Amino acid sequence: MLHLIWGLLNLGLLIYFLIACFKFVKVARNHIGGFGSVVFVFGLLSFVGGSKSEGNAAKLYQIKTFNFAIKDSLEQNSVKFAHFILEDQIVTKYDLALNYGKIPHSEINTPISAYSGTTGLVIGTHWKPIKISVLKTSDKDTFKYLVYGILEWKLLGVRLYTQSKIYEGVKLWK
Repeated sequence: MLHLIWGLLNLGLLIYFLIACFKFVKVARNHIGGFGSVVFVFGLLSFVGGSKSEGNAAKLYQIKTFNFAIKDSLEQNSVKFAHFILEDQIVTKYDLALNYGKIPHSEINTPISAYSGTTGLVIGTHWKPIKISVLKTSDKDTFKYLVYGILEWKLLGVRLYTQSKIYEGVKLWK
């Protein structure tokens, strides 16, 4: 519920900010003229947009994958994908995606790679997984996982609070 309220607060403040900017431009046009208003709008947009290079923008939307084993060292056609929900809020879900496969001449599953992400309403929050650990257990049908990450709570793009989260458990290989 907190995620929904936080997202609506961010959306409401953004709409209020845009309305205030349009009113300010209207007033500024009367005092400093049309050219001055256009310069102000472009300056404000460049300030709000920040100075991100293409490389930094690409990194921002890139999924961080944690690799455990080389895919070529496993049996051909044994690689599988599993998806697990770590936390299920009303409007947001935190999940773990895992690639795994079998060691040649064995029935033992081995993790290849994993990543964690969010789905749903993510306005005003940003999930950053820091460490993902996937370990085999003595039972060949289960594995143990540990996901450590940081949830940043932002208001209009400004980070106000950083919350650390740890998810751990034991799951069956699917």
